[in-house]
Amino acid sequence: MFEFFRNLFDTSDFPARWTCGNWTSSHGWLHIVSDLTIAAAYAAIPLAIVLMMRRRRDVSYPKLYWLFATFIFSCGLTHLIDASIFWHPWYRFSGVAKAITAVASWATVLTLVRIMPQAMSIPGALQTAERLGKEVDERRKAEEEVRRLNTRLAQRVEELEALLDVIPVGIGIANDPACRNIRTNRAFTEILKLQQGANASLSGPPEEKPRNFRVFRGTSELSPEELPIQLSATTGEVIRNFEEDIVFDDGQKITLLSSSAPLFDEERRVRGAVGAFMDITASKRAEEERLKVERKLLDAQKLESLGVLAGGIAHDFNNLLTGVLGNASMARAELSPSSAVQSYVEQIEKAAMRAADLCKQMLAYSGKGRFVLDDIDLSELVAETTHLLVASMSKRAKLKFHLADSLPVVRADATQIRQIVMNLVINASEAIGDRDGQVTIQTGELEASSAYLASAFSAPELAPGRYCFVEVSDDGCGMDSNTLARIFDPFFTTKFTGRGLGLAAVLGIVRGHKGTIKVYSEAGKGTTFKILLPGQGMSSKTVSQIVRPKADWTGSGTILVVDDEDSVRAVAIRMVEKLGFNAVPAVDGREGLMRFTEDEGIVAVLLDLTMPRMDGEETFRELRLIRPAVKVVLMSGFNEQDAINRFTGKGLAGFLQKPFRVDDLREKLRGILGEP
Repeated sequence: MFEFFRNLFDTSDFPARWTCGNWTSSHGWLHIVSDLTIAAAYAAIPLAIVLMMRRRRDVSYPKLYWLFATFIFSCGLTHLIDASIFWHPWYRFSGVAKAITAVASWATVLTLVRIMPQAMSIPGALQTAERLGKEVDERRKAEEEVRRLNTRLAQRVEELEALLDVIPVGIGIANDPACRNIRTNRAFTEILKLQQGANASLSGPPEEKPRNFRVFRGTSELSPEELPIQLSATTGEVIRNFEEDIVFDDGQKITLLSSSAPLFDEERRVRGAVGAFMDITASKRAEEERLKVERKLLDAQKLESLGVLAGGIAHDFNNLLTGVLGNASMARAELSPSSAVQSYVEQIEKAAMRAADLCKQMLAYSGKGRFVLDDIDLSELVAETTHLLVASMSKRAKLKFHLADSLPVVRADATQIRQIVMNLVINASEAIGDRDGQVTIQTGELEASSAYLASAFSAPELAPGRYCFVEVSDDGCGMDSNTLARIFDPFFTTKFTGRGLGLAAVLGIVRGHKGTIKVYSEAGKGTTFKILLPGQGMSSKTVSQIVRPKADWTGSGTILVVDDEDSVRAVAIRMVEKLGFNAVPAVDGREGLMRFTEDEGIVAVLLDLTMPRMDGEETFRELRLIRPAVKVVLMSGFNEQDAINRFTGKGLAGFLQKPFRVDDLREKLRGILGEP
């Protein structure tokens, strides 16, 4: 290696240039200065490339830069060596340097050829400027689009907020799982009586964030953590149709129907919740009122159906009892007063009359008990019945009165109203039982509103206004809700020996008088029945005086008996004959018309109301066409008021309520035919 370098700088082959005669001083220095200047420039260029490469690590084709730096540096070295040869003949060193320069030059050339296609694809300054201009334009357009979208988004947000403020559903949005602050719309703040524009809080210590309401579900008070929006925020579950009651500090109560859903972040973690709250207080009340009306209508339909059934049963039983009672009264009339059989017949009559009373109660329940109406004062009526009321009560029960003075009269049947008061007082006495107690009877008047009447029993059609009332209350055993719901059902009773028709008859009588009943009762604390009757509203009716005929009164002539029941027809014929008349039987209206046409000596007709083929109404009309002055007495197991309703103003001579005795028939015939 030492030998290589020694030979490299060997100066024995050629002399220095100054020693050559061809080099003058002016020419020599021109070469020296030029070579040194070129060497300095060629040294500065690679130095600048090296500094740039050290500071710029992202330049393209870094190897090419290093080749350029090597090539230029070697060129500068050859020029430096050429300048020094003027004094030292280092021609071998100069040749090696030029060889290195040649290698570096060709390496650079080859590298340039190889990367030329890639280098040609690199945009120039103009292209870069154009591209940058396009990018700037596109960026400007993108920024304008973003501004436009932001404006539209702001408008949409404003529209959404306006929409949320006008919808009647409360909206709350919580952006934290603890729901400490909830953004709300106007409806939410109005429903919960919060300050407008303030955030609601559903959690936090009460002393820090007090609420002006409490939340209940059923009878249980809910904590803030149990509310729908809080549950969704903590559990991540959707809550639907959560019904809750809000009770404010001032006592007002509303019902909300709530639904809520969780809100998630980009990693599906619960970040809050949104809730919707609808005030359904009005709809709940409307639904309750609707159900109440439906229950009343069902009660009315049930009473109507049972009334039809009870009326039909009473009618049929009255027909049967007519035969029993009529034959018993005939037998007793034929027997000697000293006969041993007389007492048995009397017992038959009493049993038949008790059965007839039951039928009357059934007819009263069916709403058919309107009977004879008169103007009566409820206070006077109760006062006149005091001795009967006291006699019907238990010895342990005390009777107390609170009777109003100057009470307006009501149009009513005094006998039936007495029956109502008697039934209620007896029930009150039995409710007290064997212990000491008190029964109170009170009368008065009141202004009944629609709401007040709506809470009464079976009174959907009554109009509000002034009503008189009689109230019977006791401090006895009272009734539970199940018993209270059935007390007016016929044949329902809590007594071992009861028939279940007492209160049913009371209801029927009150309904027949266009009144209603309010009942208050609590198990173990007593019961109150309040009977309300309209002060005015029914036309007056003159009650005819009944003249008691002599027991030995008899008549003459022929009486036509028309009835489809064999037993009733047979006993009526025997009664007519006992009273001195001739009897002509007919099984229905058609046969009755035929018999009436054949016999001009018929002075009166006993006519049944309900018959097959031709009923009493049609038969009566045909009889009047044949002989307008004929005396017709209508017989029916139904109530008189309902039976003769279709005969009003048509010349009906009288009415006989089945069952009837021979004395009842005697009174009726004497009243229409007079003395013989």
